[in-house]
Amino acid sequence: MEEIETYTLVILGSGAVGKTSITIQLIQGRFSAYHDPTFENTYTKYVNIGGDEIKLNILDTAGQDDFECMRDTYIRQGHGFLLVFALNDMQSFDKMIEIYRRIKEIKDSYTPPVLICANKCDFPTWEVNKENFIDFCESQKLKYNFTSALTGENIVKSFEDISKMMRKQNPDSNYGKSKPKPSKDEDANCCRI
Repeated sequence: MEEIETYTLVILGSGAVGKTSITIQLIQGRFSAYHDPTFENTYTKYVNIGGDEIKLNILDTAGQDDFECMRDTYIRQGHGFLLVFALNDMQSFDKMIEIYRRIKEIKDSYTPPVLICANKCDFPTWEVNKENFIDFCESQKLKYNFTSALTGENIVKSFEDISKMMRKQNPDSNYGKSKPKPSKDEDANCCRI
């Protein structure tokens, strides 16, 4: 049985921008309005990319300033990054730019795959100017999606896009392989979040 390509995807951004809600929308297909602030959660998701199945280890990180000291560790672990900010929160946009710059500093030898999620696009008013956001992304050659964890808009697309980016950047999958995905019978006694 062939081993599965495995990538660590780190989700970073300020607190309360929707990182956990985006992840739950992907994993469970529902919006979670209420949950405790995240310290760190890890999820596993199998994604089909170009007919091949890959395994994503998704690291949902804390956004609160109290946990900022952990950010560099998360960045070192990551093969790809979803950077999330809330369109109704200008400070979260500024923080996302700061995090992106920190990724570039830490991953000095190469630029890892990064996709920006402009979340809460369902809100009627935005603090972040759309043109300024797009200009920033274009100036840094970053891909982006306007997302809504509430409605599910572009959530699956964002994870598919970043998965393709990680795979394209590393066609030989030097990130490592994991054990084969368990069969349905073997999987019956497993709990996968």
